[in-house]
Amino acid sequence: MARTHLALANSAQSPSRNKSKRQRRRAREIARNASASVTGGNEAGWSDLEQAFFDAAPPDEPKAQAELERFDDLVVPERHESVGAFGQAVANAWGAFRRLLFGPARPARPASYR
Repeated sequence: MARTHLALANSAQSPSRNKSKRQRRRAREIARNASASVTGGNEAGWSDLEQAFFDAAPPDEPKAQAELERFDDLVVPERHESVGAFGQAVANAWGAFRRLLFGPARPARPASYR
């Protein structure tokens, strides 16, 4: 007997019936998720809250920086010689008093004798 090769014809029923159960389930998941991820045109525009949010955002291109503050025009108060002389006199008097009480300052000792 001779063998004949027969071509398998697709069923006349819906194409989804030819798919396996896993393929049909996957197609349903894709269709379900695709409709949620596709955003339609927003004819209504932005709500007031959304518009305020985008208006408060910083600009895409930064503005030119303002000139930094300069303090060249500030005047340094003059130092009075009498105040400086008085402070020096107090320091000298305190040094003399300290030397009287504690004796002359000792030379610094090395940190270690090694």
